[in-house]
Amino acid sequence: MKKTLLALAILFLFAACKKDIPQKQLIVNVTPIIGGSVSPSTGTYGMGTSVQILATPSAEYIFKEWTGGYIGNTNPANIIMDADKKVTCVFEKRQYPLSLTIVGSGTVKEEIFKIASASTNYTSGTTVRLTPQPSEGYQFRGWSGDNISSTTPLDLVISKATNLICTFEKMAITSLKIENPLDSLIISKKHKYIVKGVYTDGTTIDLSDSIKITSATKAVNVLSDRNIVGAQSGNVKISITYNNLNVSDDIQINSIEFIPIDAKLKSSGKGKLTVPVVIINYLPTIDGVLLDMQRAPDGYYDLYNSTLERAKAKIFADKIVEKSAIEEGTRFRDFATNKTDPYISIDVVGYINVYELDLAFWIKTTSNGKPVDMKTIEYFKLFERLNIKNYVDNLGAKEIWITMFPKDEYPSVIKNNMADVNSYYGLPESNMSSPLTGDISNSYRHPKDLPIYSKTYVVYGDAGHRGADTDLHNRGHQIEAQLSYIDNSLIWGKAFLPTSTIKEFRLGNCHWPPNATSDYDYGNKVTVKSDIASWQPSGGTYIDVNVDTWLGKNYSFPMTATNIVGESNYANDAQVKWFIYWWQSIPGLNNSISYNNTTLENWWDIFYNWDDAIKSKKKLYK
Repeated sequence: MKKTLLALAILFLFAACKKDIPQKQLIVNVTPIIGGSVSPSTGTYGMGTSVQILATPSAEYIFKEWTGGYIGNTNPANIIMDADKKVTCVFEKRQYPLSLTIVGSGTVKEEIFKIASASTNYTSGTTVRLTPQPSEGYQFRGWSGDNISSTTPLDLVISKATNLICTFEKMAITSLKIENPLDSLIISKKHKYIVKGVYTDGTTIDLSDSIKITSATKAVNVLSDRNIVGAQSGNVKISITYNNLNVSDDIQINSIEFIPIDAKLKSSGKGKLTVPVVIINYLPTIDGVLLDMQRAPDGYYDLYNSTLERAKAKIFADKIVEKSAIEEGTRFRDFATNKTDPYISIDVVGYINVYELDLAFWIKTTSNGKPVDMKTIEYFKLFERLNIKNYVDNLGAKEIWITMFPKDEYPSVIKNNMADVNSYYGLPESNMSSPLTGDISNSYRHPKDLPIYSKTYVVYGDAGHRGADTDLHNRGHQIEAQLSYIDNSLIWGKAFLPTSTIKEFRLGNCHWPPNATSDYDYGNKVTVKSDIASWQPSGGTYIDVNVDTWLGKNYSFPMTATNIVGESNYANDAQVKWFIYWWQSIPGLNNSISYNNTTLENWWDIFYNWDDAIKSKKKLYK
């Protein structure tokens, strides 16, 4: 009985003690849910109890860490239940390396848009899209390693460590293709071929700087930078090679170049009369780069070994000065005051470079009283090629300015590879073709050297080695020829000064300013009395005149040819300044100069409207 009572007492005491121990709850969550499980996941435990929990990952997952009521990365973990606790078990997907080896030349683009060339780890189950990107000249051959295929792009599911080899192979160039073939090329003009090599898969590579270019004839000059330049007229086959491949281009080389008219050579619109002009420049060449001259005369513009481009720039700069000086010269008695508009405006309607000429027209003339045979331009062939008839008859061209480069001396004498290089070829300073009067000019006045059209035109022969001064000089003689034809006695008896024996210094002439003592004496500082500034046939007001009278005048147009080496500053050129001053003294529009109980005509209108003057039988006075 005592034993029973003792047992009951102990049992009662134990029950009383257990009831007094606090209970704590453990809750374990899993993320992601499919990542695995934890045992135990829940339970109630006495205060201070140590509970061991074990994380068990699912397939393709690994245990990462515990968070929340317990922080750590040991597994299993012992948790002391000193409070209610919520613990999170974190699992993560396994990651496997993808190793890419490249054979050949190229890259592999992954779906995440980065270039893979070494190793990249991917989470298990990730699908990676791999796109081969061969370098220029290579093509994709296939995959090898853990995946053997030629699929592109390749969609690869990562479930283990993967090694891949991407192989690119070099392609062969099977043909050549000219991207910019030519039909024709003008002498002196360059062209750079764009040549592509075509691979077996149809892709191309630019070989323009690797090709070899050859020409079947000398019509084309191949430069060191692989540009070709037109050199001589004719048809030519251009051969282009690369290794053992070849492609060719058949082109025509032309010797005539029509240049767009620069605004500086167009009409200013200030003149009462517009004078259309065609400019023709003869630029002989053998190689399309250099002007073909064996030498240039001493004392003149040095064009020995000149490039064509330099020669073109010189001509262009001179023509701008000439155009401006001619227009300025028709401001009657303006003398640099800018109070009178020019009577004429030069309007260039054609600007043509010619690189080859026919030079076989024979002229019977005399030199020192002896008969001489001379050659000159075959004008008929040249003008037909350039359609000068249309310029004259339809566009109203009154003048043709032809510039040529000389061999030895003045006038324009040329040495040309297209003809006998030892022969003398002459180009007159001025030469007229007129259906009404024939040739009234400063030339040998051959009746059949120029084509005759329905209207009169004058051809001026300019020497390319010289400049605007001598070109304007040619016009001075043409003015003398035409005005003398109308009234010789008035011109040479009362206006222009013919020789140094005339003591009454009047308007002067092309060779002689009023104070000159010899030909070309434009810079003479000796002062004489002249009525040039107020001339009338019966006599004007005489003033002191010397070189400073014309050289000291400043004009509003540019007088410096700035586009050439060794530029010519015509602002300091006594000859150019003389011509402007002389021409401004010639009776112009509204001159009111009296003569024989009448007044003088506008001589510029007679000079430039020659056909109208001849038809109406105009005189230099009304």
